[in-house]
Amino acid sequence: MKLAKDPFSESFVIYVPSRQNRPEERRGEEIKCPFCKGNEKLTPKELLRLPEKGDWQVRVVPNKYPILEPHEVIIHTPEHDKSFLDIPFENARLIFEAYKKRFNYHKKHTEGEVLIYANTGEEAGASLLHSHSQLIVLDGSFKPSFPKPQPVENLVEENEFFWVYCPSFSQWPYELWIKSKREVLFGEIGQEELVSLVFLLRKYLKRLKQLHEITHKFKIPFSYNWYIYPKKPWYLRIIPRFVYHAGLELASNLTANIVSPLEASLAYKGVEKDYAKVLEKLEKLGED
Repeated sequence: MKLAKDPFSESFVIYVPSRQNRPEERRGEEIKCPFCKGNEKLTPKELLRLPEKGDWQVRVVPNKYPILEPHEVIIHTPEHDKSFLDIPFENARLIFEAYKKRFNYHKKHTEGEVLIYANTGEEAGASLLHSHSQLIVLDGSFKPSFPKPQPVENLVEENEFFWVYCPSFSQWPYELWIKSKREVLFGEIGQEELVSLVFLLRKYLKRLKQLHEITHKFKIPFSYNWYIYPKKPWYLRIIPRFVYHAGLELASNLTANIVSPLEASLAYKGVEKDYAKVLEKLEKLGED
């Protein structure tokens, strides 16, 4: 691994040639999946399993092809063909329980930002079909740039713990944030909050999948990313990968989003598109 810094933009590039050796199941390679039940010996030594006794539902292991150290894989289920939306709710809750345990372990034992993220679908960067997410510690040798918590606008839902909304700066069609109402780190989440988070995440990922299916403008297979902001107040950001970022975005860092945040928020709530256009016109009149 080699770290290079661009002196003009202050951005970093990590060169990790070893990651060329990752198995690419989605590219047609026939592999014996290391995440399936019965193949536990194919992964590095286990760091955590939940439940701790009996048959596991969630496992955490070191990433065999790390970008940085430490770099871990959270295996969501022992079943190869079950997505995050297919597994039982209790199984999904255990995933976030594992997130919390590993986040707090690294906050105690390492220095740096503890980033938890998931890539679902080939367009989102997943190389293996088996549902999983990852944790990586971004050390002090460079300063990662995360979007700071954005104002709560285009609200989709609110409860005692969270705001669910489409930020006005959204860079992706149907981008969605679940933001904590408390000024705390993710590792300080309580059990009721954790259950609420899992419920909201699954609810709106299911709605997102519906939007992908009923909207004919997207030809890319259903894919998305999420990550958990590692600072205070924490949020979970869902990035649907329904479009490609092309020359404009790559050249200028200027994003063209074909779905307005207001339209996206209303779509999540099941409000008709024509109504969204009326509200947008009213907003413009108010600005004038």
